[in-house]
Amino acid sequence: TGDEHVPAGETTFRADLTTPWQEGASVEEIDEEELVGVRVEVVSVGSDGSEQREVERYHGEGRVAARGFQHAHYVPGQLILVEPDTIGFLWQQMGIFVVFNREQDGPGEMMIEQRAVDA
Repeated sequence: TGDEHVPAGETTFRADLTTPWQEGASVEEIDEEELVGVRVEVVSVGSDGSEQREVERYHGEGRVAARGFQHAHYVPGQLILVEPDTIGFLWQQMGIFVVFNREQDGPGEMMIEQRAVDA
C-alpha cells in the first residue's frame, strides 16, 4: 500500500519461511535491549471467554526509511501467520506490529487490508 517512507511497489518486509522462529535462538541473534517491551499474543475470543493460541512465526526483516525512501534499510522482525487469510509483521526494534487481512472484494478478487497496532 505504501506510505511517505516506503512507497508502494517497494518491499516492506521479507521472511525466511524455511526457518521457524525459536525463542532461544532469537536472544542470541538480537540484542536483549531490542526485545524489551515486545510481546505478541494471538487471542481468539468466543462466547465463553478468550483463549490464547499458538501461531507460526518466522525470522524476517522489515524495511524502514526516512521520508522519500531515503536511507532505506532492513531491521530484525518476525512474520506471524495468524490465520489462513491474516498475517502480521513485527518490526522488533520499533515495537510496531502491522496486520494484513486478505478479504474477498468481489467474485474472484482479493483485497489486502492493512492495520497498524502498537505492540
